[in-house]
Amino acid sequence: MKNIIEKLLYKSLDAPLSSEETSLLNNELKNSSKLRAEYNKLKEIRNVLAESGVPDFKPYFEERLTDRLYSDQKKPAPFNALINSFSYSFREIAFAAIIILILLVTYNLKNGNIYSVENLFGKSGSSIEYAFDPIQNLIGSNNQ
Repeated sequence: MKNIIEKLLYKSLDAPLSSEETSLLNNELKNSSKLRAEYNKLKEIRNVLAESGVPDFKPYFEERLTDRLYSDQKKPAPFNALINSFSYSFREIAFAAIIILILLVTYNLKNGNIYSVENLFGKSGSSIEYAFDPIQNLIGSNNQ
């Protein structure tokens, strides 16, 4: 019952009460000096705040606050940002690159005798040793 009376007390400060609620609250206020003191204290606090001239929050305060709080959670991971920037940058040439890749693969399959990954892209097989051999690098740079 005490919990209901407290709710009615706070509600009476914010909104009008029904006739039943008003009579119940008035009876409790008459019987309890402690409740009357709390009610007077709440009214005094409300009056001080109303007279202080502190401006209310700007419009859409709650929305702006929640947007700011959740904006950190909405930030994409750095890797996703990199992928998104590449997809945005190369979006215009992606279709042409796919067509060229398909033509290259088709041409190399048609002209090659062996169907392998090396023939698909017109690249002869080379080993890791060949790629990192300094002598081959010198010979290759002299031939160019």
